[in-house]
Parts: sequence; structure tokens; C-alpha cells
Amino acid sequence: MSVEVVLDESKINSLIDKKVQDGLDKTSIIILQKIEQGQYVPRKSGDLSKSRVLDYDLKNNTTYLKWDMKYAKKVYYGIDMKFNKKFHKNARAFWNRPITGNKELMSKIVEQGFKD
Repeated sequence: MSVEVVLDESKINSLIDKKVQDGLDKTSIIILQKIEQGQYVPRKSGDLSKSRVLDYDLKNNTTYLKWDMKYAKKVYYGIDMKFNKKFHKNARAFWNRPITGNKELMSKIVEQGFKD
């Protein structure tokens, strides 16, 4: 005689989705912390650094690191900019790249983000 157990795939998928979203949230927060610790975001008054937020597009399952100041895009792309290193010694355009462009570091960050 045999027995058949039916798994509720919708509940399993819901748990998986939550675990993935939690891991992505943690990973995004770690990336933001690394960018801050590395002093890559140019600083004058500190307003740009303070404007950072995580933004979510649930429809497309995407997380954005966002700096919400009028001039953030100009600074990020380094348009007509000369970066003062007085407050942040590593200030630069494309301030995420030292972190997100480093595959080995990103692998460690993702691993850390998905730990329980």
C-alpha cells in the first residue's frame, strides 16, 4: 500500500519569495553600508549621504539604491564635478562601483545577506 502527500506549492512559493525578499533587503542594506564606510559618496553638507533610501518596485521585483536630492544625478555621473576629498577621502562619481563592481566582494555580501 502507498501513501500520497500533497504539497501546497503556493504556500511553499510564498515562503521562498519571502526568504528571497528578506535576503535582497539585507544585501541592499549591506551594500549601502559599504558605500558609506568607503566614503565614496561626495560630501559637502552631508545632505546627499543622508538622502539615501532603499526603493522597491514590487511589480518588477527590483530594489533600488536611491539618493534623493535634486543634484544627485549630476554628482553620481560626475558632470562638471571636481570632487573635494576633504570630508570623504574616496569621493568619486559612480560611487557604487567599488562595491558592486567587485565580484569577490559582492559574492561575500550576498552570502552575508542571505544568512539567517
